[in-house]
Amino acid sequence: MSIIPLLSVDGGGIRGIIPGRVLEYMETQMGVPAQSQFYMSAGSSAGGLIVSATSLVKGKPIMSAGQAKDLFIDEGPDIFRKGFLSRKFNIDVPNIFTTRYDGKHLDHVLRETFGDLRLSDLDNDLMVSAYDIVRRKEKLFKSWEAQGNFTNPYDRHEDPRAKDYTLFDVTRATSSAQAYFNVHTAQNMLGEPTHLIDGGNFANNPALLVYSDAVRRFGPAHQYVVFSLGTGETERPLDHKGLKNAGILKWAGPTVDINLGSMRSHDYIMRTLIGPDYMRIQTDLRPHGPGNPAPSDDFDDASKENIERLQETAENLIKSERHRLDCFAEFLLANKLKPQDELIAEQQEYDRKHPPRAPACEPHELPGPDGIA
Repeated sequence: MSIIPLLSVDGGGIRGIIPGRVLEYMETQMGVPAQSQFYMSAGSSAGGLIVSATSLVKGKPIMSAGQAKDLFIDEGPDIFRKGFLSRKFNIDVPNIFTTRYDGKHLDHVLRETFGDLRLSDLDNDLMVSAYDIVRRKEKLFKSWEAQGNFTNPYDRHEDPRAKDYTLFDVTRATSSAQAYFNVHTAQNMLGEPTHLIDGGNFANNPALLVYSDAVRRFGPAHQYVVFSLGTGETERPLDHKGLKNAGILKWAGPTVDINLGSMRSHDYIMRTLIGPDYMRIQTDLRPHGPGNPAPSDDFDDASKENIERLQETAENLIKSERHRLDCFAEFLLANKLKPQDELIAEQQEYDRKHPPRAPACEPHELPGPDGIA
């Protein structure tokens, strides 16, 4: 059986600086594009931007991990540019009736980065999450399905163009945090619209998603190793007194933060499933001594001071995890990727020698899935 490394990058807005820097370090240590060393990669929100921007087209990355990280540093202040009153008087003006940001600069940055590239143009297997507010279910963009390689038997009758989207649409959808950016309408290559918001709402840490799809594609007999990059644990407590009897208005902001910050459950499941082969690189956002303030856990705090603190946090994380990161870089370089057909053949050979157990209950007709797209 084969060893199958997978890459997963969390969402976190401006805190994408942290996993971006870690991935940059890995590329420096390996001397090759990060995406060339993984069978599949997945990202939500900021992580979706990072894994998309570092994807390979005709053997070359769209941009390096360092350049992807710099997008947050250089463009973040304009993407998360606060209104006049907030800037002038340093007050947090609530956005009760409209989104906090118009998204124009985000649109500009994504169009400049990806141009007209589509999922079907990618050499690597990419998965990015979003949430469909009309169908009320998850939306997973998958580059291999855009190329006609369907792993879900219920999808195999579909036209691959129905699964193919521009990378602009993919990254804009996964970044559309409700109340912060407008709902994004993405159109596939058949012109069919889908109305989407931030993928972090259901899987801010997409490690479980990419692991599940990999097992579905290549089979359960292989050894799966998941390199999972976090954007910093949210540490700031919510105001329990102020929220004790709060209504919709007071809960609106905290609910978004809770949704986008919920990742520990996926950590728990992944550690249970594959143990030490789940390599989680994460940090907290607490102060580390007097005179050394912590970065904000607000995913839209793109102030100069906070960006510098996020960069410092990323460097401290690399310093503390250097041994594991260097070891993993050596492992990736030594592990040669095999064609998908060879992986499937290995699984089939394993199945012949080890017949699966019969299910406890097997109805004659199973209903089609009505879940993840």
